[in-house]
Amino acid sequence: MLQTLRSSVGSWAAKIILLLLVGSFAIWGIQFDFSSTGQAVVQAGDQEVSPTEFVQAYRARVAALRQQGIDTSRLPQELIAGQVLGQLQNQALFEAETKALSISSSDEIYIRDTHENEQFAGSDGKFDIDVFRAILDRAGMNENYYTYNRKRELAISSLIGAVDSSAKAPKTISSTLYKYLRETRDINYLSFPIDRTIALEPATPEMLESFYEERKEAFRAPEYRSITFVEITPSKLASGIEISEEQVKEAYDQRLDQYTKKETRKIYQMPLADKATADKAYAALQQGGDFIEVGKEFAGLGEGDLLLGSVSLSDIPDEGLAETAFSLEKNSFSEPKEGLFGWYIVKAAEVSEESVTPLADVADGLKRSLAIEEAGQLAYDLSQDFDDRVGSGATFEEAAGALNLPIRTIEKLNRRGEDAAGTEVKDLPARSEFLEFAFTTEQGLDSLMQSNGNEGFYILRVDSIEESRIKTFDEVSEEVHALWTDAQYRDAAVATAEKLVQDLNTGAKIEEIASARGVQFIAAKKTDRSGNSVPLLAPMISDLFTLAKGQATSNVDDKTVTIATVAEIHQPELDQHQEEIESLQANIGNSIRNDLLEQYLSALRSKHGINVNEPLVSQLLAQQQQ
Repeated sequence: MLQTLRSSVGSWAAKIILLLLVGSFAIWGIQFDFSSTGQAVVQAGDQEVSPTEFVQAYRARVAALRQQGIDTSRLPQELIAGQVLGQLQNQALFEAETKALSISSSDEIYIRDTHENEQFAGSDGKFDIDVFRAILDRAGMNENYYTYNRKRELAISSLIGAVDSSAKAPKTISSTLYKYLRETRDINYLSFPIDRTIALEPATPEMLESFYEERKEAFRAPEYRSITFVEITPSKLASGIEISEEQVKEAYDQRLDQYTKKETRKIYQMPLADKATADKAYAALQQGGDFIEVGKEFAGLGEGDLLLGSVSLSDIPDEGLAETAFSLEKNSFSEPKEGLFGWYIVKAAEVSEESVTPLADVADGLKRSLAIEEAGQLAYDLSQDFDDRVGSGATFEEAAGALNLPIRTIEKLNRRGEDAAGTEVKDLPARSEFLEFAFTTEQGLDSLMQSNGNEGFYILRVDSIEESRIKTFDEVSEEVHALWTDAQYRDAAVATAEKLVQDLNTGAKIEEIASARGVQFIAAKKTDRSGNSVPLLAPMISDLFTLAKGQATSNVDDKTVTIATVAEIHQPELDQHQEEIESLQANIGNSIRNDLLEQYLSALRSKHGINVNEPLVSQLLAQQQQ
C-alpha cells in the first residue's frame, strides 16, 4: 500500500532513502514531532533524527520483514537496526544539505505533484480529494503530515536530481558491451592423457640434485610442536549431571512461551472516511456484499491494500482494532468502529488457534539442555580452579590430577593440524583458534585458560618446538626422482600440444588429429564467455574468445592434454535486440548513479559530519525487547 505513495518521487535515490522514515509513520500512524527532542539518535550538521523517528522506522522495518514471512525473532536486533540507521543517516545528510543550500519545495510544486499522482485519481482519471483522503486514512496519516513529509521528499529529489539527469550510459557503450557479452563461439575440442610410455633420458644424480636445488622450498618441512593440553567441556561434563523431573517441569513452565504458537488471524481492514460512509459499507456487508468488493466501493482500495496479513494480537499496534479483530468468528466482520486512525470495519478471514507443545514432547531435549546449562557453570568453575592452581605453582599434571581432568599430549603437530605423517589430528578444541594459540605460545610456558565459546575452556603448554627446515636431498631423493619424472612427461606433453596447435593454425583438421590419437573430438555449439556448457578451464575459454576463426589453443595439466579450436563466431544482430540493449543501458546508468550517489554521500559526510548515538540506540533497542 505505502509503495503507492512513493510512485511519484522524482528521484530514484529519494525513494530508497526515505522509504523507511515515511513508511514507519504510515504503518504506525504516529504524527511527526516537529520539535527538537534535545537528544538525537543520528545527527548530520544541524539535522537530527529523534529517538521517536528511529523507533518508528525500526518497528516499520520489523513489520515489513514479518509481512514477508521472516521470523524477526531469529534475526539479531543489531542487523535490523543497522539497516535502519544506514537509511536514516543518508536521509539526515541529504536534509542537512537541502537546508544548507536553502532548497525547499514550493506549494505550487507540491500541489502539482499531488494532482499528478495517479494513485490519487478518481474514476475520471483526475485528482480526487476523496480518494486522496481515503488513502491517507488507510496509511494512518493526516494531510498536514503528508504535506510536510512530501515536501521534504521533493526537496531532496531536487537536490540529487542532477545525479539522475547526468548518470546515463551512452548508447554506443551499451551496444558494444551487449555485443561483447552476447557473442558466442562454436568450439571443437579434444582431450587425451599425457603419454607416460615414452622413453625418457635416464636421470643422473647431477640432474636430480639440480632439480632439487631449483625447487628447495617445495621440500620444506613445517614447524612441529609437541603440545600438552587440558580441555574442560560442558558436553562431556553434562553426562554426569542428574536432572530431576521437577527441574524439567519448572523449566518448562518458565519457558512456556517458547513452546507456545500464538493464535494468528488473516485480517482485512477497511478504512473509511467517516461514520456515514462506514454505516453504508456495513449495511452493504449485512446485505451479503463481498468484503473486497465493498472495500473497493466505499474505501477505494483493492484486496492487497485491505489485507493486513496473517498477524497475532500483539502485531497490531491499535489495541482497539486488535481486540475487535480477535473477537470475531472466522469469516465474520465487525460493526463500524472508530480507532486511532479513523473509522474502519475488519474481517477475520482465517483463524489459526493457539497451540502449545506438550511437556512430554520436549522433556528429553529440555533435560539435556538443563544438564548442559549446569555443566556450563561447572566448566567455568573448574577452569577458574585450574587456573588458580597453576598460578599458585602447581604443574599441569598436578592441577589436572587434583580436579580429575584428563590430560592430552600431541607429538609433532603442525600449523595445519596434522601430525608428522601428514594425518589430520582430530578433536582439537576450537580448531583454528587452538592452532593459532599453540603456535604463538612460548615453549615451556603454561598458557592462560582460554574460552572456547559455548564449548568450554582449554589450557595448553608447548613442550618442544622443531623449527621448519628444508629437508636434505638424501631425505627426499625418491620424492625428487618422482617429481622429476612427472616434469619430464609434462614437458613432453607441452611440446606435443604446441605442435598440434601449430598444425591446426596452418590448416590441419581437428578430426584428423582426433582420429590419429584414437579419441573423439567434441563440437560445442554457441559457447558463451562463461564457459559453463563445456568442461574447459576459464583461462582456456578466455583464450578462445581472443582467437580468430580457425585458430587453436591448448592446455596441459598434471594428467591431460586439451586442444581446442574456434570453428565459428556468432555475434548478435543488434537491431533485433534493442529492448535488451536498452535494459543494459539502464542497468549501466543505475550502476553509475549508485557510484555517484556513494561519492556524493561521502562528500556530504565530510562536509556535515555524521554522528550516531550508539548508547542511545542500544537503550532504545533494549526497550523494544520489553
